[in-house]
Amino acid sequence: MHLSDEFKSFTIFPEGSYWVYEKLNDGFIDTMIVEKVSLEFQSEHAESNVKVESGSIQYQTRLSGKIVGWIRNSSYSESCNTMSSILIYNSTHDTLNTAGSQFLDVGNELFCCCEPGTISWFDPIHEYSGIIDSISAGGINFTDVRLFTTIIDDSLFIQQNPNLVKKSYFAKNVGLIKWEQFNGNEWEVRDFRINN
Repeated sequence: MHLSDEFKSFTIFPEGSYWVYEKLNDGFIDTMIVEKVSLEFQSEHAESNVKVESGSIQYQTRLSGKIVGWIRNSSYSESCNTMSSILIYNSTHDTLNTAGSQFLDVGNELFCCCEPGTISWFDPIHEYSGIIDSISAGGINFTDVRLFTTIIDDSLFIQQNPNLVKKSYFAKNVGLIKWEQFNGNEWEVRDFRINN
């Protein structure tokens, strides 16, 4: 199984690539650097008509420690033949218990070959919300941006997991440029470099 070029253009970048993010609420700044990309996919399991493979990207942040991008590629015979996703989280914390972490912690999902409104097969609180032609983040204008939304109406769950990402934005050939959390925090990219 192979990841599509479309998916890779939004999520997978060479080692040494980096992004500088700012939390707009208080000016906290951190840098995320690609340390290692592991895309030698191994089959996780096969249930009925579903086949799942996974890989990972390891990041290092200047202030917040290790960040992991967990990549899954699945194929099944429902509305979407192939679905690829990336979940980015702080590896020093449980993904649903992140009160002590400053940086990106929970769930940015990216899907390919799916229509807007498609729900993640693995995590049904994540939805691919569609394409934004143009958006500004950190004073930079980006085009061809994919929006992903966490759709959950469980107020107790949100209260217990205030750092849960509400919306995330991925730009083609740039990666994650912006995200909003349920606790009101907003993050934007301020600078980036994609290695060749």
